[in-house]
Amino acid sequence: GDLRVGTVTARVGDRIAADAELYDVTSTTQVVDANIKLSDQKLAVVGTTVTIKLPDAKTTTGTITSVGTPTEKSSGSGSGSGSGSSDSKERVIPITVTLTDASATANFQEVSVTVDLPSQKREGVLSVPVGALLALSPDQYGIEIVAPDGTTRKVAVSVGLFAGGRVEVSGEGASEG
Repeated sequence: GDLRVGTVTARVGDRIAADAELYDVTSTTQVVDANIKLSDQKLAVVGTTVTIKLPDAKTTTGTITSVGTPTEKSSGSGSGSGSGSSDSKERVIPITVTLTDASATANFQEVSVTVDLPSQKREGVLSVPVGALLALSPDQYGIEIVAPDGTTRKVAVSVGLFAGGRVEVSGEGASEG
């Protein structure tokens, strides 16, 4: 199949043994390599679908295809010499994400992206934009329901998961539409 040649280790005229390495190759499939904090390791599960924010402000999705073992990564902004350096080590877990739609990154060779790992997922819930929440009292939220005739009424709701500018709501009189 198609391969991308990386580092060439053999030179023209070299004597090569039967099992000698000639060059490194990689797949032509673009992947995202990322490091996540050790504290987020429960989110790094092979098969999890993630959202990838690209440099052109577009997003695409991918699937975690491998999770490595924890390693130490240098972090901080120290100068690297003398005392007072603020470099520190943090434990991270390397992950590899395979893109769902390879054409989304066809124009990129090597770029920085942001990988959003879902921490919780809810299906079949009613959600509204966060801005739709009303403070009915210091400890109670509500939403405003618009009837087909244009009249409105306020309904008390319980809130659930917040994500992507939306909030899960439930309550008597709150329903889809």
